Amino acid sequence: MILAIILFAVNLFAKLMCDLIRFKRIPKSDWWLAEGKYSYDKRTVWTKGIFSFISDGWHFFDAVRNMSFLILVCYTLQIPIYLCVIAYLIYGLLFNLFYKLL
Repeated sequence: MILAIILFAVNLFAKLMCDLIRFKRIPKSDWWLAEGKYSYDKRTVWTKGIFSFISDGWHFFDAVRNMSFLILVCYTLQIPIYLCVIAYLIYGLLFNLFYKLL
């Protein structure tokens, strides 16, 4: 039960950070705001796809939010944790496929 509360709090904090970065534009630095050398057009193929979670602050906290949610679901349903990793990989693959289609 305590793990579920912690994961919920992590998810909440990550969502808060995503919204602060997107709408309030804080904290102020190029990595957090995806500007300068961290802007999308200056990223490598790796940081545009598989490692997008390290490309800027918003994507990092979005990955934390998604993973904490998946771990919470796996914990609640008593599914092995490695399936969380597989679920996150499938989620990322599907997202990238649909993102490129639209």
